[in-house]
Amino acid sequence: MTTTALVYDVYIEAHCPDRVRRQFGQRQLYPVLSALDRVQRHDHSLLRAGQPFSNMWVARVQPWVDGWDQAEENVVLPTPVHTEASYRAYLSWYQPKTRCRLIYADMHPEPHVATPTGWLCTTSG
Repeated sequence: MTTTALVYDVYIEAHCPDRVRRQFGQRQLYPVLSALDRVQRHDHSLLRAGQPFSNMWVARVQPWVDGWDQAEENVVLPTPVHTEASYRAYLSWYQPKTRCRLIYADMHPEPHVATPTGWLCTTSG
């Protein structure tokens, strides 16, 4: 799994395969680097909106495209196998850093009645 940044048009996204290690049977490592530790905010927030079409974009994203020449060298090293004990240790680190929010659904909502507004209705007879 490479850690080379993903490039799509002018958009640069950090590729963080260490966040999905459990899906591959590996132990989840923590703490993990932020995506902005891998791709700087000014590169991550490039937009074409309001910008003229030009070759400037090619030069701007070229270093990230060139990074794919070393993609096979920028890989994450395998971690030990995922275990229930390592998962509990990860959760005890993760949960205090996460804000949980519960929202209860209204079990007896008022029925919605559609009404015509803003329309002039006339009948011809």
